[in-house]
Amino acid sequence: MNKTLSLALRLMWVNIWLAGCGSAATPIQIPSTPIPTATKQISTPTSFPTVISIPTATSTPQLLPISAEASAYLEEALDIMQNNSLYRESIDWDALRQATFDVAKYAQTPADTYGAIRFALVRLGDHHSSFKTPYEFEQRVQETESDSPAPRGKCPARAAGRDR
Repeated sequence: MNKTLSLALRLMWVNIWLAGCGSAATPIQIPSTPIPTATKQISTPTSFPTVISIPTATSTPQLLPISAEASAYLEEALDIMQNNSLYRESIDWDALRQATFDVAKYAQTPADTYGAIRFALVRLGDHHSSFKTPYEFEQRVQETESDSPAPRGKCPARAAGRDR
């Protein structure tokens, strides 16, 4: 019994010593949102073990389904596309809507749907539509003429050295 206790104390001392090695102790950051976890016992530099929750490879965060606000925003964007798309008559809108909502299935805010909106625009295949986030739109509005100079062109015949 005495040998077992002595061995246990030595192992605890080694664990404490190993935990204290290094230039500085690294704090364990615990996320502010709950994540499904497994409970594991780890040794700390204290004289007794501490039990903390550590995410495991099998734990996955629970994702909420799309919120009403995000769904309404995405629905409005798809309505605009359907009413104004260059190829609106040849698009399977039910399939496009389903695929777009699959991309945004966990969106909680309108901003979370931006990727799905861009996905839908690519699927339209008209290469004439684009989407700007409010931030991108504001940046564009603030550009000056010197930020976007007027396009200039050259006459192909003159560029080749032939005058007409």
